[in-house]
Amino acid sequence: MPGICKALAGRIPKWAARTRTRFYIYNSKSFLDQPGEFYMDRSTHKLYYKPRRSPIDRQAIIAPTVDRLIDIDGASDIQFEGLTFKVSNGLLEVTPSLALHSNVKGGLIRLGDARNVAVKYCRLLNSGQNGVVVEGNIEKCTIYGNLITQTVSGGVRFVGGKNRESVVENNYIHHVGEGIYIRNSADDMIRHNLIHDVDSNGFKSLYSERQTISYNDISRVGQDGTDSDAAGIYANCTAGGPNGGHLVIDHNLLHDMTNNGYPGYPAAAVYLDTDGTYNCTITNNVIYNIAGKYGIHIRGPNHVIRNNVIHVEGPDLLSPFILAPGSRPAYVAVNGPPIRNHQYTYENNIVWSSLPSIFRMSGQPEQDTFTRMDNNVYYNPEGNYSFGKMSLDAWRRMGLDAHTRLADPLFVGRASHDYRLKPDSPALALGFQEIDTSQIGLKKDFPYRDGGGMMFNPTGKETD
Repeated sequence: MPGICKALAGRIPKWAARTRTRFYIYNSKSFLDQPGEFYMDRSTHKLYYKPRRSPIDRQAIIAPTVDRLIDIDGASDIQFEGLTFKVSNGLLEVTPSLALHSNVKGGLIRLGDARNVAVKYCRLLNSGQNGVVVEGNIEKCTIYGNLITQTVSGGVRFVGGKNRESVVENNYIHHVGEGIYIRNSADDMIRHNLIHDVDSNGFKSLYSERQTISYNDISRVGQDGTDSDAAGIYANCTAGGPNGGHLVIDHNLLHDMTNNGYPGYPAAAVYLDTDGTYNCTITNNVIYNIAGKYGIHIRGPNHVIRNNVIHVEGPDLLSPFILAPGSRPAYVAVNGPPIRNHQYTYENNIVWSSLPSIFRMSGQPEQDTFTRMDNNVYYNPEGNYSFGKMSLDAWRRMGLDAHTRLADPLFVGRASHDYRLKPDSPALALGFQEIDTSQIGLKKDFPYRDGGGMMFNPTGKETD
C-alpha cells in the first residue's frame, strides 16, 4: 500500500487538493439509513431503495438506464422547442470530481458533427452527466432560453472537436457540476445567462478563441468537488497561439463567491490562468461579495483590464488584482518555452477594498509589464495602500498610476450594491463610464418565471 500511494502521489497535478477531500464509499446495503438512498445487489440484480415518502407505491421512482435521450450526429437544421428532457444515467466511478472530467460525454441531449441545431425554451432536468453535451465539429448551434438544473457534470458542455459560431444565451443554469464549459471552439457568444450554485466554474473556456462572454450573472461557484480554484469566469490555453485568444469578458455580474475550503489555489471571480492565455479584454464587469478569492487574476501576455468595479469588504479577503510579472515556465497543458507575462493595460477601474493590498504580485514588475496603468480609483477606508511588495511611492516612481485617485468613488449605495456613481465621483472625472447592469442576466422572453416545476427567482434562492 505505501508503494501504491507513493506512485499515485507522483501523478497528482499541482493544483489538486491534497487534504480535506471527501471520499465516497457507496453501494453497501448497510448504508441504507437515509431516504433517497439505494443499494444495487449486482449478483442478484435486485435494487433496494429507501423511499423519500411512504407508502412507496404512491410515487414515481425512476432508475435511468440510458446515457443520452437525444443523440444527433451528422445532421443539420433541427430545432427542439418547448420540450422537457429529464433523467439520464450517471457515472458512479467518477462521482467525487465529475465536474472536472472533460471526457464525460453523456447527457440529456448530445450534439456531434451538427449544423444549425437549436435547443430553445426547453427544460433539461436531472441528468447523471450533462444537460447538453457537444462532442465536436459543431457550427452555428444555438442553446437559448432553457432551464437547466440538477445535471451532475455540467449544464452545457463542449468536450472536443472543432466547434465554431455557437450561441449559448438566456439560459438559467443552477445546481449543476459546472455551468458552461466550452473547449476547442471559436467565435462563440456566451451571454445573458443566469448561473449559480455550481460545484466548479460558472463558465470555463479552454483551447478557444474569439469568444464573447457578456451580460451573464454568475454567483456561488465552487460549492463542492475537489477543484479548489473554481472561478466565476475561467479561461486557460486560448487557441491561436500568441496571435490568438481575443476573449472578451464584458458586462458580467460576478458576486457571492467564497473559497470552498480545499487547500490549493483560491482562484478569482475572473481567472485568466497559465499556459498561453493571450490577448483578452476584461471590461465593464461588476465584482462584489467575494471572500477567499481574488477579483481579477491575470497571466499570459497582452491583456486589457478596463472600466471594472471591484468591491471587496469584510473578512477573508484577497487582493482585488493579482498577476505574475516576468517569464514563467509553461506547464499543465502547453509544451513550449516560458511565457512572458507582460504588456498589460489597467485603466479606469474602480476598487473599493477594506484590504490595503490592491495588487498581489509574485515578483517585481518589469519595464514592460504594463503598457498603461492609470486613471484608476482606489479606496481603502484606512488610507493604506500596497502594490505587491511595493509602496505607493515606489509604484508611482515606475510611472504607474500617475493620475490615479486614492479616494472614495462615491457609489450611490455601496451597502445595497448599487454601483452607480454620484455626480461628483472622482472616477467620472478620470473618464470612467457608468456600467448599466439593468440588462445583465436573463432576458424578458425567458419562459420559466413561474412554471416549469419551479418558481423563477433571480436571487437564486429556492422558493416553495
